Amino acid sequence: MEDDVANKRENNKSPSDAPRLEGSPPVVGGLPGEGKEIHAGKARSCRRIFIIGAFMGVAAITLGLTDEETASSVRTINLPEAGLPTHDAEAERISEKVLKSKHEWHVYNGICDAFPRLKQNITQNTYQVMISTLVFEDPWYLKFYFNNLLHFTTKDTVIVAHLSAMSNCTEKDMLDIVNHHPRLLLNCHQFYTQKYHGSLAHAHIQNILWAEEIKLKYQTIMLMSSNSFLIRPGVEAYTRKHSASLNASGLSFLRELKRAQMPNAPRDGWSAVSVASRVYHWPPFRRIILEENKNSSISPKDIVITTGKHEGAFFPGKLILRLAKRMAQDSKAFHTMRNQLTYFEEFLFHTWAKRHLNDSSLYGHNTIMFCYWKTLRRKGWDGCARKAVMEGFFGLKARCRKQNNSVDIGIRKFIGSLAGKFTTVVEEL
Repeated sequence: MEDDVANKRENNKSPSDAPRLEGSPPVVGGLPGEGKEIHAGKARSCRRIFIIGAFMGVAAITLGLTDEETASSVRTINLPEAGLPTHDAEAERISEKVLKSKHEWHVYNGICDAFPRLKQNITQNTYQVMISTLVFEDPWYLKFYFNNLLHFTTKDTVIVAHLSAMSNCTEKDMLDIVNHHPRLLLNCHQFYTQKYHGSLAHAHIQNILWAEEIKLKYQTIMLMSSNSFLIRPGVEAYTRKHSASLNASGLSFLRELKRAQMPNAPRDGWSAVSVASRVYHWPPFRRIILEENKNSSISPKDIVITTGKHEGAFFPGKLILRLAKRMAQDSKAFHTMRNQLTYFEEFLFHTWAKRHLNDSSLYGHNTIMFCYWKTLRRKGWDGCARKAVMEGFFGLKARCRKQNNSVDIGIRKFIGSLAGKFTTVVEEL
């Protein structure tokens, strides 16, 4: 009951929950530097020691991950050329000094724009799961976070991470992190990101496009946030069995809205309908997602919005790649997306998938369960985790009405103290 109440409160955020934008900082593109190559294949193979039930302490930074150099089958990826990220008018106004050097920028041809010295390894030809995640935190936190994802996934999962242009991490920090996390690939481009903002969906789409540029192959894409953690293995088997996370669960928010429920104009505010109205009336949504030019006869009873939490949401990789390419080909989609005070990541992927997938019998639910503050206070992290496992989830995210540092510290302490409590994979899920 408390989770239901919390869900309702979640859908009626007040404007004070969202930040005020005073202007978006610029996209960080490629600055002059010597050409580098991204190496992939078996030049570096990963041996992962994973013992179910082993103590996962905060001090166990490496989590048993070791690298072994081999001398066989090295291949170089020749990356296709692509234009540097565009700048919106506000970014150009704010960063005139940066833009003056635009004529010196190199076209992306294998050089890591934001991290020129970074070389990255693709450990196998294809993966079951690609986790797309967005991060901005300090290096110590990122090591803890990536350790967690690697610990509870297998060699069939690869992580593609975008580091926000607002992060304080240096190139040296990220070189160290990537070198110690074999299945982690760092997006070579950096973009501005902010919560409750279209820049988050934009960054996820950029992860997908960059993965395509380096010819990364995978079956399923799973979205994550930097404050969501896994508590047990099994996401590969679950996503292999289920096509997409389009099933509602008592612990997994999912909602559909019909055309008749949409206001005739976008509304301000953070109620569920207000946010959905801004998504629906965003022209690229109607042009790309709803394909209004092909479906001019959308009736009031037709479902036009499917929305759900993006943490732990998963979809067929090829299907979401089609969406990313369509967005990239639209002359105004990216430009206007980064000016929107709307969390598109909870609308674009779900609606697109629901409109293009037919076999609902294969649907699953999100892999991440939200642990709301009242439940957490009453049952603790251990209680939340046990409830998550019983309901078929594989990870946790805290959800509080206001930022609470004790919650952040609490989940890290809990995740760091796991002793194989929640490692059982339920085969019938």
